[in-house]
Amino acid sequence: MRGVSPFLDTPDGMLSRIAGQLLTVSGDCVKVISSDGRVLHINEAGLLLLEFTDVGSIVGRDWLSTWPENARPEVTRALQAAFDGSVHRFSAACPTATGTLKYWDVVASPLRLPDGSIDGALIVSRDNTASILLQKVLLESEQRFRALADNMAQLAWITDGEGWVYWYNERWYNFTGTTLDEMKGWGWQKVVHPDSVERVSAKIKSCFETGEPWDDTFPLRAKDGTYRWFLSRANPVRDGAGKIVLWCGTNTDISEQRELSLRLRQLARLVELSHEAIMVSDTSGEVILWNKGCEDVYGFTRTEAIGKRPDELLHTRYPVDRERFLKEILERRSWRGEIEQVSKSGKVLWIETRLEVLEFDGATFVLETNRDATERKAAERSQSILIGELNHRVKNTLAIVQSIVTLMAKRPTDVVRFVSDFKRRLQSLAFAHDLLTEAQWKGAELSELIKFEAEARILDAARFCVSGDPVFLPPQLAIHFALIVHELTNNAIEHGALRGDQGRVNVTWAITGKDELTVEWRETGGPRLAGGAQSGYGTTLIDRLGSLPHLRTQLSYADDGFVCVMKIRLPAEQGNSRDDYFDVTSGRRARAS
Repeated sequence: MRGVSPFLDTPDGMLSRIAGQLLTVSGDCVKVISSDGRVLHINEAGLLLLEFTDVGSIVGRDWLSTWPENARPEVTRALQAAFDGSVHRFSAACPTATGTLKYWDVVASPLRLPDGSIDGALIVSRDNTASILLQKVLLESEQRFRALADNMAQLAWITDGEGWVYWYNERWYNFTGTTLDEMKGWGWQKVVHPDSVERVSAKIKSCFETGEPWDDTFPLRAKDGTYRWFLSRANPVRDGAGKIVLWCGTNTDISEQRELSLRLRQLARLVELSHEAIMVSDTSGEVILWNKGCEDVYGFTRTEAIGKRPDELLHTRYPVDRERFLKEILERRSWRGEIEQVSKSGKVLWIETRLEVLEFDGATFVLETNRDATERKAAERSQSILIGELNHRVKNTLAIVQSIVTLMAKRPTDVVRFVSDFKRRLQSLAFAHDLLTEAQWKGAELSELIKFEAEARILDAARFCVSGDPVFLPPQLAIHFALIVHELTNNAIEHGALRGDQGRVNVTWAITGKDELTVEWRETGGPRLAGGAQSGYGTTLIDRLGSLPHLRTQLSYADDGFVCVMKIRLPAEQGNSRDDYFDVTSGRRARAS
């Protein structure tokens, strides 16, 4: 094939055969392009890299057409340079036959005949996709790292495995006013205070040799010539074999903490007058400062507290054991939370506390600021109890509603009547709840429960008479009684004395024995009722209530009218609510869960 190889300079074609073999074994995509820009030859590696299924898919095609539009100007320049006798290199992205985007490094060379004339171009394309993608990932990773490193509060730096510093973050340069050329290697010693540089250098060299993490405290010179104190730390990074490959270090400005000694002296008067309990302990744990707020909260005088360990004096209960707690405080430098302590009088106190570790001229102190949170904790407990009580009330109410529905469902009736009766019973229950809520669930007045039904259901109030001394029913008993009165009223309207125009209802009550209330519901002037003839939901409910321990009922159908007598056992203490409620479907006692 004409133009396939420029090595046609021997009679036996040895070089041509060698060139053909090289094209075959090459891992790059090698193509021969004719003088009119068409693909004349492609090696097997090229077919695989370009994901063509056979040679016929690419041979004979215009090579320029295989490139995306944005790369074609560069491809055209490469071909033209090769046809002019020069070598042209470029990099571009081009998808394969199946659409896989790849990045290529391309070299276009002239293809010469034995007489030196140019008869095409030799194109060698190397798949550089993995390298390009890796570069992108590394670039993004480096950008994220720099964004984090340059915006962190600390000065940061990195060394090689031997301790040679080769990178600093922008915070370092901004603070010291130096450059990498000045600071690389051991150049950082230039900004360490002269009084500390020898000690610091010796200690960090020792850590570099042993592989132990390094930390130290010393002053660094700022670009304005002043010195600030820094807490400096470095940790080794090891490879899979455990060899240290680099060290990562930070310098944290702690100048303000060192200056707190002066500030504390200046603010001593304010501390003394503070309502918060403020104390300071030394490394031995003994109190060296005890303000008036401590005396007010704990009851111990300054004389009684100075020199004592506060955890022993106040019987402090920490979240963990004392040794572990103090160790964590020293490591974390600060802590806030709640602890339990005991005052001089023996009162158990809940204390909101803030602890801070301070350094003054090489000495360590713990500043403790406390506030009495006992009342707040008690309020939280009360709130929790109230929520539990509310949950209990809701469950009781739902149980009653469920019982009402269950009992009503046993009676044949149409849907409209069922909904109407159910709504009335819920309204009666809701009114009882309203009265109890107004009284903060201490109970409800008996006459108000009865009058509600009279005003809600009976137009002629003169036909419904109520009389009796004021009686306060406890919450659950009030709900029971309201449901009974509702059913009695409903039965009187539908079947009893209030059905006609002449009947009357008289409700009377009195305390008839020790903690016993007798309520009589008497109907007169109504139709004559045979005992049990009108047995429905209401009478069934009243019969079921007869099995409750705190309530007894007796029904009679006299010639002059229906009578219901209720014997109610009142609690010994007025307003003392009970947890028991009744299940009207079974007549058994139950307890809310």
